Amino acid sequence: MKLYLIRHAESEANAAADLDNPTYYYDARITKRGKEQASKLYQKINCDLSDFFDQFNKFYNKKNYNFSNWLIKSLEWKSRYPIIKKEYFKASKYVNPYVFIKILSNKLNKKSIVVADDGGHLTWAIQAFQVKKGQKLFSAFGNSPMGYALPAAIGASICKNRAKIICIDGDGSIQINIQELQTIISNKLPVKIFIMNNDGYGIIKQFQELYLNKRYEASGKGVTNPNFKKISKAFGISYSKINTNNQIEKTLNRVLKTNKPEFIEIILKSDQKIIPKLQFGNPIEDLSPLLSRKEFKENMLISTTKRSKKIFEAN
Repeated sequence: MKLYLIRHAESEANAAADLDNPTYYYDARITKRGKEQASKLYQKINCDLSDFFDQFNKFYNKKNYNFSNWLIKSLEWKSRYPIIKKEYFKASKYVNPYVFIKILSNKLNKKSIVVADDGGHLTWAIQAFQVKKGQKLFSAFGNSPMGYALPAAIGASICKNRAKIICIDGDGSIQINIQELQTIISNKLPVKIFIMNNDGYGIIKQFQELYLNKRYEASGKGVTNPNFKKISKAFGISYSKINTNNQIEKTLNRVLKTNKPEFIEIILKSDQKIIPKLQFGNPIEDLSPLLSRKEFKENMLISTTKRSKKIFEAN
């Protein structure tokens, strides 16, 4: 059996190796050679996915893999570069999303089902939520469909005999299918809806800050939110608001106990960042904020090649 690990075919960007120019990554056209590569791969791998994974599992199970050294190294990195930093807990004028997700994660039982929408709140959930054995964390991930979480949470609750479902949503994405709040009420579903409100499309705002000279069009500038308290009242759903870190514990203790739907608005900084974050032009192992080049290379398990003045990529 031959196993092919497939990445995208050659593009104009990686052929030119101009990694300092992020515009290449907005419209990465495939080269003539790239089209030939894709055609050859199609001829080699043209089978049913179930057949492929059957063969893959047989191949994998024959090997005696030992990942202990990798796990030890990963735990070392996790300790040295924690996602949730101590200073995040000191925020007194707003809620830090990493702190909120950590506390929420700690309070949920081992059978909890969590559904997250697409946006910054999904990244914070993936980074800070510690999934216990028996828990499930759902999202559409790479498909990036805003508006997914609310109807998905409804489906999960009905599927699990009207179980409590945790729905993590954003102030933008909740409005895509906000009419489904009536479905929750009419079916008496105990869905707990947590709206992480950063007053705009934060993940787009961060992108515009990094690559578009802070031209905040249709992200913060020109974007306003409705009054979520009045919306909750209109649908007949209990409303709560968390303004600061020190309000998280008390509010969660109350809303998680009830057997009815709850709408909880969580106030974040308008410029709240995703940290760490992959930037265009950088290899995935070199996340922002960047380590010093010396520290980065010391952490690499394989040698690096200097591709530009700013970027190192693994060989």
